[in-house]
Amino acid sequence: MLSSYGYNFFLLGAFIQDTCRLLGVQEPQRLTDAAPMLDGVSPLAAAITRQQAPTTSVGSDWLSDHEQEKIRHIIRLLERCCNSVGIVNAKNDFDRLCTSLSFKKKTEINLHISYITERIIDDLEKTNFLFVPSSKEKYYQNKNLFGESIGNSFPKAAEDISRAGSCFALDQNTACVFHLMRVMEHCVQRFGRKLRVALDPAKESWHQIMLHVNTKITSMPGGKNATRAQNKKKQDYAMAAGRLDHVRIVWRNDVMHPKATYDESEAREVLNAVEAFLNSVVGLV
Repeated sequence: MLSSYGYNFFLLGAFIQDTCRLLGVQEPQRLTDAAPMLDGVSPLAAAITRQQAPTTSVGSDWLSDHEQEKIRHIIRLLERCCNSVGIVNAKNDFDRLCTSLSFKKKTEINLHISYITERIIDDLEKTNFLFVPSSKEKYYQNKNLFGESIGNSFPKAAEDISRAGSCFALDQNTACVFHLMRVMEHCVQRFGRKLRVALDPAKESWHQIMLHVNTKITSMPGGKNATRAQNKKKQDYAMAAGRLDHVRIVWRNDVMHPKATYDESEAREVLNAVEAFLNSVVGLV
């Protein structure tokens, strides 16, 4: 979605530039100020309008039928780009511009183009666009952030997992950890059911939870007198318990309370720790 916004955002300026060039008039000043940013994009719009593109008559203030139709086509493309980025207040202006094309007078059409340009820039200045760097693209709105097996195993946590990733992609690191802790509330209870012990992060401290977990795992059959399957099971549960404790360590500060805020490196560490714990729980029998 964000890439589509960016694409249409630059096409707005490119289409206006191409329309002015077809009219043989000067571009509006506010668009000229942005010209260095648009220079590399204008050929993108030109490629769309290149086929049978008209050349306006030098020294004439009137458009030919072919020029008129081509400019009308560009204007509708421009209107479509505006709609794509939520600029809908200029619809009547586009309609008036297309009506003025019927009179074929360049100077009048140029006045409409200048006015619409001002309206578009005014609206864009009131619009905030979010940026997701390519290094974090995989985190944004990813329904399978931790893989399909985890998504299928923990459907009730799927929304919070996806939102945690989106928050991380948008540098909302504390919100990312908040959603991950909601994920943990559900998954720790699932871990407890596998252990056959009640675990409730909403009612118990991490110390109490880890005490229940370690006591239960210690009581499992294991050692020289246990079967290979029993030793494997105990080892798997011990690994899951270790990863659960890792989540506790990266989530909490030194005095055993949730931190007020988290930076990117801390949020990433919590992400990785939660994913590792969930993978451990999925593999338990």
